[in-house]
Amino acid sequence: MFENLKLTDNAKIAQCEVRNYMQSLGYKCVLEYEVKDRYDGNSGRIDIVCFKDKETIAIEVDNKTPRKKSIYKLKNFNANKKYVICRNGKNIEVN
Repeated sequence: MFENLKLTDNAKIAQCEVRNYMQSLGYKCVLEYEVKDRYDGNSGRIDIVCFKDKETIAIEVDNKTPRKKSIYKLKNFNANKKYVICRNGKNIEVN
């Protein structure tokens, strides 16, 4: 899904680039979607949650490798698809 997406190395700009890409595919997107547990018992946020029809996609944008807390937040979030997109081009789908 994200093979041709090239991201800036700036975290906030990359987050907006992913949001814009998803919006171009017809998704409504929410940045910084609040979740109750980010891995350490504290509340946190998922970078982008996208909605289209009955589909929900949750996306974390990380630097070079997926962070443990990114994977944890996604695994514990109810979405049809979940991805960690790294700014260096490495992307993983989280099940």
